[in-house]
Amino acid sequence: MAYIGKIPTAAALTASDITDGIITNAKLAQDIISGDTALGAEPADTDELLVSDAGVLKRMDYSYIKGGGKVLQVANDFFATSFLVTSTTETVIWTGSNLTLADTSSKVLIMGDFSIGGSFGGSMRLEYSTNDGTDWNDVTTADMGTTDAQQDGKALIGIHHSFLDIYGANYTALQTGFNYMHSPSSTSAKYRLSIATTDTSYTVSINRRINNDDYGGISFVTQMEVGA
Repeated sequence: MAYIGKIPTAAALTASDITDGIITNAKLAQDIISGDTALGAEPADTDELLVSDAGVLKRMDYSYIKGGGKVLQVANDFFATSFLVTSTTETVIWTGSNLTLADTSSKVLIMGDFSIGGSFGGSMRLEYSTNDGTDWNDVTTADMGTTDAQQDGKALIGIHHSFLDIYGANYTALQTGFNYMHSPSSTSAKYRLSIATTDTSYTVSINRRINNDDYGGISFVTQMEVGA
């Protein structure tokens, strides 16, 4: 710009020199975002984003839009070991590996599918440990009456049928299962399953027929860590 006389001293532009709301998109550099340093990680809950709320610019914490319930890890086991349980004392049929969880808020979804036979039966119980099996804690479910008499209110499966074929022989085994979402409130979780019969005259079989262990089966347990 040309001047008549002496050129005025340059002065720094300040916010008060610019009228509110006059800077348009065309005046912004196209790398205004891509030119900045990358965060390189998932934002923290209090990290802020710029959003247009019906045409009005506002800030919003990341915690309002972050996803939840994603699967963080999966552990899958299967076993063909057979068990013939005739005792009211619990028999452990499976112990999982110790899971290191991402956060104390994580949940663990345990899903099981078992080859089960029996005469009258009993129940199957789930326990958990937060110190790699040194101590075990109950998972509370609901009372099944006489069926879970030895695991009162702590069983996941009630086994209360006589698995007899049309000839009255114990040849039959069925696949049955459960799924249970648990909150260990720890970054360490280990699970195990056990079976007890309702009465000493009852029998439960896993991965076999009652009267012949030559006919086996396979049982499966899957554990999934679900982020909060």
